[in-house]
Amino acid sequence: MNWTLMVAAVGLVIGFGSSSALAAAYGVAVATTMVITTLLIYVVMRERWKWTGALAMSVAGGFLIVDLAYFGANLFKIPDGGWFPLVIGLSIFTLITTWKKGRQLLLIRLRSDELSMERFAASVSKTDPIRVPGTAVYMFSQVGMTPPALLANLRHNEVLHERVIVLSVATADVPRVHGAQRAEVTDLGSGFYQVVLRYGFMEEPDVPAALTNITRQGFGVDPDETVYVLGRETVLATDLPGMAMWREKLFALMARNAMNAARYYRLPTDRTLEIGVNVEI
Repeated sequence: MNWTLMVAAVGLVIGFGSSSALAAAYGVAVATTMVITTLLIYVVMRERWKWTGALAMSVAGGFLIVDLAYFGANLFKIPDGGWFPLVIGLSIFTLITTWKKGRQLLLIRLRSDELSMERFAASVSKTDPIRVPGTAVYMFSQVGMTPPALLANLRHNEVLHERVIVLSVATADVPRVHGAQRAEVTDLGSGFYQVVLRYGFMEEPDVPAALTNITRQGFGVDPDETVYVLGRETVLATDLPGMAMWREKLFALMARNAMNAARYYRLPTDRTLEIGVNVEI
């Protein structure tokens, strides 16, 4: 990201030719940032600090009057270069909102065939499929739900590991989570466990280390006998209700180029499997 910012900054100066030519773009960028910051502090006052609407409006409104005056004065600079930060901001805003909306649609499509882990464990105990030695960790964001990769594995291979851990990683609203509060383990019976790992927003998840450090009685993970299974969703843009076709294709492109989950969670590459699932949005 730092290298990208450096190249973009150098390219911007070369494109405009001089720092004085950048003045219009700089003025619009700063004025717009001030307005957005004031709007965000109003949201913080209402949502986080629980201020009344009148008090929050009286405080933020004073700043907003000044900010809008500067913003209005800089509108005349848009033809002279002020358009550039607006175009960049709109582009980034489009990417962020497309990703957020696309992830919501993806979750909705995955939930259409959802099955709770309790029901799944109960059905396995009745059908009694082949169980092989070792531990399989299936990562899935929805706590209590059966991962599509687990269903696909059982459907196609008709085999399960003797111990199956469904793992969810949650990000807390604090910078760091104490080690004693890191993991929550639920025994679902029939060799199935639901594990929730919590990390602060300043922490980098290390799933293998966190599983190894769990000291719950009767629960232990041997790294040499554990495989990690990830679901790899291939997003297909369709005419289903949700987003415009161009945004669905943009989200599909972003999803294909997103950071690899195995690398992000520090999973061992030689013990990680991916099961592909096609999802239409």
